[in-house]
Order: sequence, then structure tokens, then C-alpha cells
Amino acid sequence: MKTRIIFCITLCLLGQHLYAQNIRGRVIDKSGHPIDFATVSIAGTSVGTVSDESGRFTIKADALPAFLVVRCLGYNEDKRLIEHKDIKSDIEIALSKSNARIDEVAVTAIGKKEQMSRTGFTTAVLETKSLESSPANINQALKTMPGLNIRVSGGVGSNFSLSL
Repeated sequence: MKTRIIFCITLCLLGQHLYAQNIRGRVIDKSGHPIDFATVSIAGTSVGTVSDESGRFTIKADALPAFLVVRCLGYNEDKRLIEHKDIKSDIEIALSKSNARIDEVAVTAIGKKEQMSRTGFTTAVLETKSLESSPANINQALKTMPGLNIRVSGGVGSNFSLSL
């Protein structure tokens, strides 16, 4: 009985070791200052995260070894091979400043009025030829249009309210 329990515990511990591993680390610059909001991802997968204000990150790797890719605007990209031995302690990744310059940034925006004119609206067409031979008045014909509501407070010639 004791051997079965020991075997089950060993199997559980081994299973945790073989499956997803948490990789923890810190992204800093060459002078040791933390780099916040750097993207950290595992190459070839869609797994990724962002470093916090102190440069710390945690990412879950499905299989090790894996390539860790660290990027941040204004710094050179860093690729690092992470193995089982590396996940026992926090990984420190130092990024070097990039010499690339951005010459021009164009920011465009549209106002509310322009945005409203660009958005789509539903439209409907009322064919008048079919109304020529019909005894229906204009209120009854307009009631068939989608998005249009007509309330009549009496008979022909009385007041009505129109709402869209």
C-alpha cells in the first residue's frame, strides 16, 4: 500500500514537472533600471505577456526548452533559450538601447460630425407605383417602412406623431 502511495505522489510531481512551467523574470536596461510594458512572448506560439511597472513578468511555457522573445520600443529585441534549469530562479533580461530613429509620426482623427456621416444607416425605398392603385393613405403606406412609427389620434385628417 505504501509503495502505491509513493508511486502516485512521484507520478504527480513528475507530471507537474513535464507540463506547463511558469517562467518568471525581470526586464531591465543596461544600467539596471526596470523596463515597464515590454512584451515577452514564446517564439512560435501565441503565448505572451507584458512586464509590469517594475519590469517583472510571468509567462507559462507549455514545453521547455523554449525561446523567449523580449521586445520594447526604443530597445533592441532579445531572444533567449530557456531550459528547465533556468526556471528555478528569476531570469534577468537586460535590453540595450536601439539606435533606430522614428522620423515622422502621423496622427489622424475625425470629428463626431464626420464620423456620423461615414457610418452606415439603414435605408428603405417606398415604391409609389404600387400605391397608385391602392386605397391606402400615406400614413398607412409609411407604417410599412422599417424604423418608422406613425401614431394617428383619430380618423382621416386628424393629428399624428411620427418617430424614427
